[in-house]
Amino acid sequence: MVQRVLQSFRKLPIAAQCWTAGWVFPINVATIGLLDLGPYCHKVMTFALLGLIGVFAVTLAQKGVTRLAALPKLMFWTPMIFLILMVLLRYELDPIYASFLLALAVTNLIQVVWAYSDWLDWWRGDRSVL
Repeated sequence: MVQRVLQSFRKLPIAAQCWTAGWVFPINVATIGLLDLGPYCHKVMTFALLGLIGVFAVTLAQKGVTRLAALPKLMFWTPMIFLILMVLLRYELDPIYASFLLALAVTNLIQVVWAYSDWLDWWRGDRSVL
């Protein structure tokens, strides 16, 4: 099954593979290193990791990449973006922590925008698996 999921992932355009494996996954996993660096760091980490875990769970359950994987992104990354914006506006933060939060928010905002489109396509009947 893992082999089938990897083959499915490799059917994505190269740019999407690089974006996902080279940036989206690492920046969300890097939230583990934020523990105790600033306000709400545990919640940010939880939302980030739940989004990733949800995408992996859907991908495994569907035996490949599907538009349904947009759902965990919408569920967990949308509120995380608002939480990050609140933290950035409300607290005086260490510049490195603030920069990381901003990069995480922008990254996942891009993902969420794409996810809304994918979710609508899935809702309308596109159940294809790559």
